Amino acid sequence: MENQTKTLYFKKGQVANAAIGSIIALVVGVGIITVIIIFIGILGGSTLTVSQTTLGNFTNTTMGNAVGSAVNQSFLNGFTTLQTTASYVPLIVLAVIIFIVLTLVLGFTSFSGGNGGMAGGAL
Repeated sequence: MENQTKTLYFKKGQVANAAIGSIIALVVGVGIITVIIIFIGILGGSTLTVSQTTLGNFTNTTMGNAVGSAVNQSFLNGFTTLQTTASYVPLIVLAVIIFIVLTLVLGFTSFSGGNGGMAGGAL
């Protein structure tokens, strides 16, 4: 029998732990935000459709036409605000992706509870 020496390889670094957890958190977070935005739009639109006639009749007969149009305009402004808020989601996702990439490339282990500094980074 030959006496063979086995070379042992050690896992070193933070790529496996930080990358997987960050990507899973990103995917779950984007999914939750998307579902919330969809549900707010659908439920708000359904509520407006159901109650618009009743609300219009009430405001027009008791408070005048100006109040009824102001209430309808406030509903429309609410949907415009939701659309504006939803348009910022891709920018936030891009910022999180850039942060994950910088964390992995530069080795900012102080953010993930590691040794701190630039130890164990790719550069």
